[in-house]
Amino acid sequence: MCLYVALGLVFPRVSLALLCLFRPEWAAAVRPWWLGVLGFLVVPFTTLAYLLIHAASGDVSGLGHLVILLVALTMDLGIWKGRKGRDGASVEACAP
Repeated sequence: MCLYVALGLVFPRVSLALLCLFRPEWAAAVRPWWLGVLGFLVVPFTTLAYLLIHAASGDVSGLGHLVILLVALTMDLGIWKGRKGRDGASVEACAP
């Protein structure tokens, strides 16, 4: 489990893919299947946090779990914001 978390901090999509390939019971935690795919593409840190919480406790409920999911969602939003800012800065730098 520690390997998945460590790998997930750097490469969340790779970690999710490995979990789904080698631990199919974890992939079954996200129903319907398209919600897992959407999470993989849009919010990988939040999806990974959900799977790890579900595997550790069996369900996702309580304030502690909510805090962990909100931190993961903040990381996902930070990636989207950083990507948007970086793309905008590169366009402005190239302008004459």
